[in-house]
Amino acid sequence: MKKLYDTYIKAGIPANVVLEVTYRCNLKCIHCYVVNRGENELTFEEYSHLLDDLNTLGTLILTVTGGEPLVRRDIRDLLEMMSEKEFAIRLFTAGYYIDEDFAHFLSQLNILEVELSIYGSRSELHDSITGVRGSFDHLVRAVKFLRKHNIKVNLKFIAMKPNYRDVVSVKELVHSLDANFYYDVVITPKDDLSIDPLKLRLDLYQLREFYSLVKDRPYIFPQRDVNEYICNAGLSTMAISPYGDVYPCVQLRLLAGNIREKSIVEIWKKSEVFKSLRGKRIKDYRCGSCPLLPYCSPCIGSIWLEKGDVNGCTEILRNRAVVLKELADEK
Repeated sequence: MKKLYDTYIKAGIPANVVLEVTYRCNLKCIHCYVVNRGENELTFEEYSHLLDDLNTLGTLILTVTGGEPLVRRDIRDLLEMMSEKEFAIRLFTAGYYIDEDFAHFLSQLNILEVELSIYGSRSELHDSITGVRGSFDHLVRAVKFLRKHNIKVNLKFIAMKPNYRDVVSVKELVHSLDANFYYDVVITPKDDLSIDPLKLRLDLYQLREFYSLVKDRPYIFPQRDVNEYICNAGLSTMAISPYGDVYPCVQLRLLAGNIREKSIVEIWKKSEVFKSLRGKRIKDYRCGSCPLLPYCSPCIGSIWLEKGDVNGCTEILRNRAVVLKELADEK
């Protein structure tokens, strides 16, 4: 996959574009970074023009997310149009509104996968994090409908103080549902820079306990080349908000332009924000000289959200790398 993305980077193609089609959501997740500004969302017609421009740029994959994308009344029309214009689609949703009819509808499109978040192996825990009673039952039902229609499903577990010890049971449940299991330990500030979600982060001792429970092989990069790019943001991917704002990614909210003012083609090719990212390698960041680099997956977006600067580090990234180094040294 890395070689494939390197090819797109060299060709200047935004292979994967994230479309945040709304910031509205029916859930109230305690860790969520999204802030709904209540502005006028892009219309179906505006998306039609945008997709034509993305075809011109050579985009292959559209990652449709939110908020909860399924609260848009025209979501079926949007997804159909994306499929008709021959994009592959990744859909991120809480699953609350997926019934068998919608799962069948998705199965007729160019859907690569549907990704949903799971926060516990039982309703009491999961619903306490989403803030909506019944959300766990809706999630499980959605996964069963999606798998019945042979749609690939990824279930992602976000580890935080209230739920991290439940990871083994969650993993077993996910596999029983015939879905793929992923996890993450990085909690970020909100898009308005509120740090309230950070109180949910695991500390160093909890991270050690979490990884001892997961028992996965540490993912390390012993031969990482500091002349490589630090990530794909602004190189082979970008994000577009419901209001037309264009960013390198959903975490790195450096405004590159707005598609209501300039075409996405012009923004992608001429934005100073993107040019700046394309001119830097790992060695140009603080990460380049860090001894923990082989055990780290630096995220300049989460660093920027927390520190206001891409050239830094955060406690969660450092602690995760420390724990992964400890695990690697034990092997």
